[in-house]
Amino acid sequence: MRKWVFAVCLLLWPFLVVRLLPRLAGAPPDGLVNALDRGVQAQFAILPEPPEMLISTGRMVQLVQTPAPKRPRHYQSAIDALRAAKWEALFYLATPAGKASQPMLGGHAAGAPVFLTNDRPTVKLPTDGQLFPKAPAALAAFRAGKPYTFRAGDWHVVARPVPASKQGCLGCHPKGPDGKLRRLGDTLGVAMYAFAPARER
Repeated sequence: MRKWVFAVCLLLWPFLVVRLLPRLAGAPPDGLVNALDRGVQAQFAILPEPPEMLISTGRMVQLVQTPAPKRPRHYQSAIDALRAAKWEALFYLATPAGKASQPMLGGHAAGAPVFLTNDRPTVKLPTDGQLFPKAPAALAAFRAGKPYTFRAGDWHVVARPVPASKQGCLGCHPKGPDGKLRRLGDTLGVAMYAFAPARER
C-alpha cells in the first residue's frame, strides 16, 4: 500500500510543481509592484505636447528597449528585483470599455504584452479574454478606493489606474464611456501587470 501511495505521489509531483505551486505563489510584494507602477506611470506623464504620441503600449516598448542606465530609477530597481526573485512580469494596457489599447508607437500589436523581465517567458501567456474584460470591474474597484487583482491562467494580475496626468491627455481622451467630459486625474485606462514564477527551461 505504501509503495502504491509513493508511486502516485511521484507521478503527481511534476504536476504539483508545474501547475499548483505557481498558483500558490501569488504575486510579488506590494512595494515591488508599486515601484514598478511608478516607473511605468512616469512614462505616461512625460509624453510631449501636443499629444501626437498617445498613451500606448508602444511607449512601454520604448521604455523596455531603453538602455538600463537611462531608465527611471524606480522602474529599473523594480525590474532588477523581479529578475533576482525569478518572477516573470508582463505589462498590458486596457481601455475602460474592456478592450486592448490600440498602440500608437513602435508597431506593437494591439493586445500583445510588453515583456518586462524576459523577452521569452517560460509560462504560457494569458489570453485576451482572460484579461481585458476585467477592466470595467477594475475601474469600479478604483472608484471605491479598492485594489483589484485577479488570476489569468498561471498569472497573477495586478490592475492599476492610468490617470489623466496632464491637459494633453484630455485632448485625445475628452470623454469617458458614459459620455461625460473628463477632468485631470480621471482614469483613462487600466494598467495590468501580470506576474508568474519563472520556470526552468
